[in-house]
Amino acid sequence: MKFLPVVALVCLMGVEIATGCLFGLGLSSAGGTQMHVLRARSGPAAQPAFLSLIFDYAVDPTTYEEITYVRFEMSETDCSHNVPTGDFSRGFRINVTSLIPVLEYNGTATIFGRYRAREV
Repeated sequence: MKFLPVVALVCLMGVEIATGCLFGLGLSSAGGTQMHVLRARSGPAAQPAFLSLIFDYAVDPTTYEEITYVRFEMSETDCSHNVPTGDFSRGFRINVTSLIPVLEYNGTATIFGRYRAREV
């Protein structure tokens, strides 16, 4: 009986380590299709440090894109990030920082959206 809780704890720890720092901007239920994937990398550093990544994106006004949701995934489980205020459907700038010292920091931002009807 003592073996089962230890196995469950190891499994839970494995899930946490594998997921990294995950967060989103917008509502995933708002619809849209995957439009772009941004990748950012900081490092390698000579010694462990608190590293940051900046995701800065603006839609091309000639394509009539509208962002509905952005999913962020970082390589470390602990991070802090700013939350932009206002309308992000045309673009965003987010700074993500590791909360533990690391040698290298990687992240992706997957952008979902739709094309708006052309305004006449």
